[in-house]
Amino acid sequence: MPARFYSYSFSPNPDWSSNYANGSEIWAYFAQIADRYGLRPHIRFGEEVVQARWTQGQWQLRTATGADTSRRATPGY
Repeated sequence: MPARFYSYSFSPNPDWSSNYANGSEIWAYFAQIADRYGLRPHIRFGEEVVQARWTQGQWQLRTATGADTSRRATPGY
């Protein structure tokens, strides 16, 4: 899949090394975005989400190790 499909609309990457960038370049882009927007403290790596449901203005998630509910009021952002 072309690398441009891995870019977020709010922070596009016009500097991909090629149309079909390798996985390490794509992961580096994601890491850069996570750092730029302070997301790393809110990410749980290696956590399997087994169910996600949007209800009453928030996401209700169930992971393999238990349940968690987001505090985000807008889906998709």
